[in-house]
Amino acid sequence: MRFSKDKSPYKTHLGIFFWEGQRKWGPGFYFHLEPPRLQLYVGKYVFDKEELATWRAAVADPTRGAALARLTAKIEKKGYELGGQRYKRVPAGFAADHPRAELLKHDSVWVRRDGPVPAELRSRDLLDFCQAHFKAMSPLHGWLREFSLKSDANA
Repeated sequence: MRFSKDKSPYKTHLGIFFWEGQRKWGPGFYFHLEPPRLQLYVGKYVFDKEELATWRAAVADPTRGAALARLTAKIEKKGYELGGQRYKRVPAGFAADHPRAELLKHDSVWVRRDGPVPAELRSRDLLDFCQAHFKAMSPLHGWLREFSLKSDANA
């Protein structure tokens, strides 16, 4: 950069991730500031091979998978975006018309608030602002935490 004619910054955002669990990059909370946007995420970024198999089994499970589908639907109704879907098709071994087929296509899972930088950014109220959104999205963290701990026990 020092000798480059383009002196624009290399990194134009601030990203802070707080994860939980034994594995690095476990489920957690992510703060991403890139003016004029502020994004707040709760979830798990990219399952490794073992986690992906455990994720699919949990999603397919009639009890745990149904609970996940209910809580993500509830979070989405509050205006948060559900993401992390990478695959176009339902993985082998699962019916294409599975009731949670869309969740089976995920290789990560998160919910987020994506919006303009709030006025609270310039005050102590930013903590309350973030906490309110993280709290609304936290049911996914609870589900993933349980999932992650079971996954850690298998590691």
